Amino acid sequence: MDNKKLAVLVLNDVVVFPKNEVRIEYDDSFEKASIDYTETTEDKYLVIVNPIDSHYVEDVTSLPSYGVLAQLKLKLTVPNGKTRVVIQGIRRVMVSNYFYNDGFYQADVKEVSTISTDDEKNYVTLLMKSLDRYIEKAPYMSNAIISQLDSVDTLDELCDLIGSFLPVDYNKKKKYVLAISPIERARMIVEDMNEEVKFLELERKIESEVEQEIEESQKEYFLREKLKAIKRELGDINRFAIKSYESKGANVYRIEGVTDTLIEKELFDVIKPYNDEMVKLLTKAKGIVDDANSMDIDINFNVNIDNSNPTCYKDIIFNRNEVVMVRNKVKDLEKEFNAKKESKILSENKDFSDISKVNDIEYIVKRVNNYDLSILKTL
Repeated sequence: MDNKKLAVLVLNDVVVFPKNEVRIEYDDSFEKASIDYTETTEDKYLVIVNPIDSHYVEDVTSLPSYGVLAQLKLKLTVPNGKTRVVIQGIRRVMVSNYFYNDGFYQADVKEVSTISTDDEKNYVTLLMKSLDRYIEKAPYMSNAIISQLDSVDTLDELCDLIGSFLPVDYNKKKKYVLAISPIERARMIVEDMNEEVKFLELERKIESEVEQEIEESQKEYFLREKLKAIKRELGDINRFAIKSYESKGANVYRIEGVTDTLIEKELFDVIKPYNDEMVKLLTKAKGIVDDANSMDIDINFNVNIDNSNPTCYKDIIFNRNEVVMVRNKVKDLEKEFNAKKESKILSENKDFSDISKVNDIEYIVKRVNNYDLSILKTL
């Protein structure tokens, strides 16, 4: 194949990979001249290249030094006046020279040789793991590519198979084809698959948030309509508040409400368990801070509590969330105090270093007062 003169087909929006079959429609005279010439040759070989930086070929400097050797498999004229061809990519080749000939480019091409390394096995494993993760996020790709993986034997072939299926833009696919080293190509594809996974995860998160907002909006609308119906049934009501609601399934809800002067009292009864737990949590936090101060341990505990009277169901939800927030803060405070207390006691009791030894058994004998068992174990 060295120094073989072949027609050049310049593609501006399609990338042909080795061992990849593509269908192309065209009506450009430049492409037509190249295909027509190829059709007259015995093997119907041609070279597929993509312009380096632009969609327009100004001269040979716009064309790359590498392309894909391909074979024309089929040519048809379709009813819209365009010509449709089926082209099978074969392998990468080096273009040693371009020259213009009767309306199209031809090129001298040479074989491209790559040297296999031991690292290629590791990159095959890395590619497959990245592909599995990508398919998990984009299952629409699984059937298309998995059926062809069994026919792949090398890292070079695996890169080209994944690259041809990966839904990245034209410029990235061009870079895959021009990367002669399979390892370099593998790194590029893994990086792009990871970026695609991040995008798909973000897309799903946004979709989930939108669905949740829609569900909440529908629920609020449903409850408002229910309230209107209740007001119509009960007559003249100045104020109304939901005390509780429970889904029974199939868009059936049990709603309990209160009216007028009973609102504050009834809603306060609902949030009373939250208030009781809040008092216990704040008392516990004060005890921890007092113990810390008595030991000259610096810790702080600051929370802002809303003591407003409840007037609607939203206030019930707020109080419930507020208790959860304070509960977590008290847990964090307790962990901080225990850690600082242990550190302080350890630093102040260095005289535990007097170790005795009897019958090859080392031990310490010391009388202590008011030490936590957990700290003694650490000592």
